[in-house]
Amino acid sequence: MSLTATMGAKLGPLVLATLVRHFLDRQVVTKDSKAREELLYDEAFIVVKAFMEAATRYTVEELQSFSNTRIPAPPWVRTVRVMIPMSSCDKAADHLIEALGGPEHAKKTVGGARWWQVRSLEGVPGEWIAVRRDIDAQRRRHKEAKRERQRAKGKSDGAKSPTHSDIIDDEPHEYSAEMEGTPCMLYIHGGGYYFGSIDQQRYTLHRYARKMSGRVFAINYRLAPQYPFPCAIQDALAAYLYLLYPPEGSLHCPVDPSLIILAGDSAGGGTCLALLQVIRDSGLPLPAGAVLISPWCDLTHSFPSCHENIASDIIPPYGLSVHKPSTLWPPPSRDETSQFRRTVSEKLKDAIRHGFSSRHDIADPHRKSEPHKRPDPPTTTTTLLGDNVVATPEQQSTSNTSASNVTEPHPVTHPPGMPDPSILAKFAVPAEGASLLVDGKPVTINSQIQFYALNDQLQHPLVTPALGYLGGLPPCFFIASDKEVIRDEIIHCAHKAAHPERYPIKDHVRELYPKIKDYEKNLKPTDVHLQVYDETCHVLPLFSFTTPAKYCYRAIATFCKFVTTPEATTTQLTPIESNVPSDTMRGSLLSVPDGGISRSSTFQGSIESSKAKQGRRRSVLRRQNSAPPPNSGRFSWFSLGPRVDSETEAKDTQTSGGSRSSTIDRRLLYKSDTPILSTDVGTAGHPAVYAVNTGMSPFENHMIRERVSTRGEIRPLEEESKLIACTLPLEEIGVLNERSVKRYLEGQERWDKKFHSVTKSIKRSREKNWHQAQKEGSVFLKRLQTRIQTGSQTHTPSPPSGCIQPSPSTSALSGALGIADEQLSCAYAQTVLGSRQWTWGWAVEGENPPPSSIVARRDTEEALRLSRIADVQLGPSDHEHAMSGNNLWSIIVETLTDPSGGARKIGSDVKGLNAPKRSRSASPIRNKRSFFSRIFSFSMPSRKNSIVPKEDSDNKERAEVVL
Repeated sequence: MSLTATMGAKLGPLVLATLVRHFLDRQVVTKDSKAREELLYDEAFIVVKAFMEAATRYTVEELQSFSNTRIPAPPWVRTVRVMIPMSSCDKAADHLIEALGGPEHAKKTVGGARWWQVRSLEGVPGEWIAVRRDIDAQRRRHKEAKRERQRAKGKSDGAKSPTHSDIIDDEPHEYSAEMEGTPCMLYIHGGGYYFGSIDQQRYTLHRYARKMSGRVFAINYRLAPQYPFPCAIQDALAAYLYLLYPPEGSLHCPVDPSLIILAGDSAGGGTCLALLQVIRDSGLPLPAGAVLISPWCDLTHSFPSCHENIASDIIPPYGLSVHKPSTLWPPPSRDETSQFRRTVSEKLKDAIRHGFSSRHDIADPHRKSEPHKRPDPPTTTTTLLGDNVVATPEQQSTSNTSASNVTEPHPVTHPPGMPDPSILAKFAVPAEGASLLVDGKPVTINSQIQFYALNDQLQHPLVTPALGYLGGLPPCFFIASDKEVIRDEIIHCAHKAAHPERYPIKDHVRELYPKIKDYEKNLKPTDVHLQVYDETCHVLPLFSFTTPAKYCYRAIATFCKFVTTPEATTTQLTPIESNVPSDTMRGSLLSVPDGGISRSSTFQGSIESSKAKQGRRRSVLRRQNSAPPPNSGRFSWFSLGPRVDSETEAKDTQTSGGSRSSTIDRRLLYKSDTPILSTDVGTAGHPAVYAVNTGMSPFENHMIRERVSTRGEIRPLEEESKLIACTLPLEEIGVLNERSVKRYLEGQERWDKKFHSVTKSIKRSREKNWHQAQKEGSVFLKRLQTRIQTGSQTHTPSPPSGCIQPSPSTSALSGALGIADEQLSCAYAQTVLGSRQWTWGWAVEGENPPPSSIVARRDTEEALRLSRIADVQLGPSDHEHAMSGNNLWSIIVETLTDPSGGARKIGSDVKGLNAPKRSRSASPIRNKRSFFSRIFSFSMPSRKNSIVPKEDSDNKERAEVVL
């Protein structure tokens, strides 16, 4: 049964059972989380948690397919789907390579600089999202501003003011000029880096656009394990460059960086933190700010909350790395991968050498080539994922029939190759073959723990931002839930960004990411707003209809309006003295110049709107009356509490060292432990949290630290010294600890027993795909030799667009092959060797893609499909599959073509491709076959006069070839 059917069958009984338990067993229900006292939260929590646990019993491919289900947009939202072109992706790759330390250092840390640039699509899918109401309002403002300018010049045309009836409600989903000039949120969805999509987050994206009165640009980045680190970062960076520097033909104008807010949840939040570091380290303009919703900052699970909050969070008990096995995951062993890389590299180099050498004849395409024997996989006695533990000699002799990973140690000896227990500790640096003690037993981890990155990459700052340097970033809004498993790492990163001098960087991390050495002592601290929501779980905005989530949305919208307001970090509000009428001051603050609409009124307008809502919803939001108290002094017209007298202010100034970031005592915004009036209670999302005097900053010591109750009430967060997240020793952060490894091994053991019978079918499927890849690979080698020989006979002064030049390591390749550097550079420019999208470019450069990377595999169906993408650079192949898109299109065109040479009047344009005119005599043999026989024949030799539309062939620019 599919995942969709399973959840569909469980949903009804699950909701009903939750409803009954919520009222009949309230004490048990709320034992782990008081937020479940609200029925809506309780229902949503149980459903999402049940789905996450059920998903682990399905393969990664099935979960990816489920999360990519298309969800239509409601009529009040305008959505425009676009494709970020390859030009932006190529620029992003260049900046990312620079941030990684150059091609040579990228080869050491991520395995190379070419393999992660290969993709199955012609870019990155993206989607513009805006609320029609905001577009209509923006259109009316533009018209009013234009009319004011004309009236000022005496050229008023007497046009009437537009009304709502003038706006067509049923407008097409097209990008319009009215969407320009508004705040833009670049959103990166979550999903553990291996599932999720725009459609999965569609409702939350709509709500963000509506709350912030702006537009959202979301992307579908490439997912692990097919596309591991750093593929997602490249796609996110390509989206950012696409906004800043739109390529020719783009729908939008260049977006001002001061209007861009990066946002993401879970793995998307971690990608945002990595993206911010890359933008900072590559010298690109920084965005206005970042909203980090439950960001995944530590992929080693080294913080205590990963084990304390399992029952109260939606994350499965064994984490996100345990799923039903498939041909995709777990990946091949390291031994198999190493053998495969060596074989591929040798064959490709031999083909290149033969292509350049005039002394060698081109292989006869009609001669039968000797089959390439695939080396047998190494014999192993480990389980499916390959992790080892110490076992007694008797247990070792029966290990072939045992599916368990955890065995009892021998009291005296340990097997050869296993570490000595006396030298092990309860912590280990993540790497291949990492060893540590678990319940007193030596354990060696050989398997890849996370889908997204190799074990030795888990300490890289772009994978685990908790180990990086987070200073010098734009204002960041960290949102954590008190009952989620990754709470501690979020709190740690928030404080580390605001106080980088208190949290040193490990020497090993500096070697992994050398850019830290350049910026560590020169960058300023990052302004951080941290909110911790009581009793809630991972990614609170997903529970959008619950009370805590509503306040979370308001807080996000307020932050977005704050950072996109001009001079947001210095001038927010002008002080209002007692003798100045508040109406007069408000008028000066919200005035709009004659030249057009001013963005500076956005944040101020939100305060006015908040004040207007205060009177209507006072009982719900627990705010004080909108009428200012007498003699209120500064900020009286929006104050949440009584005015701070001069004596109190002086005391605070003395205790803080003589410096204050604002003249508001922020403690008056919070609900303290002592009984106080309800008028002193603030709520999350109120604009007054950013209210300061001219020239001041709302961030006290670079931070705003808040706790938010389940009813939206805010209070101060505990002191930094009392938070375990801020006091954990440096040597225990970003390492594998006993509790995390034990949980991982327990989950692996259970799943090995449950799906042990699946391993045989997986092995058969992989072998079948391997044999198919070998057949196609022999054909490719002949085509490659022919293409190199014909392409290297001419010379072009500059490489075509989308090609790269040989890396410094290629000089060694040219020497080994006996080929001149100039000749090899010419081949890079004119043949598939220089294509960024060639699936085997990594083998030519001697790179080492991760074992799970789809570009380095041919044992899955998806990998074979990627390799079969049309390769125009190598020319037509000897055999074409009849069911391919080109052949099917050719058959349809020929069928719909009139015998006299004119196209039949059934439709001359199919999705933008104009059918060319073809005479019947152009392919006399093909006309003898019926239409359906040609479609359902699985293969047929290509003919000289096969019909392929020119428009279709011109679009096949990326070289994706098989071996």
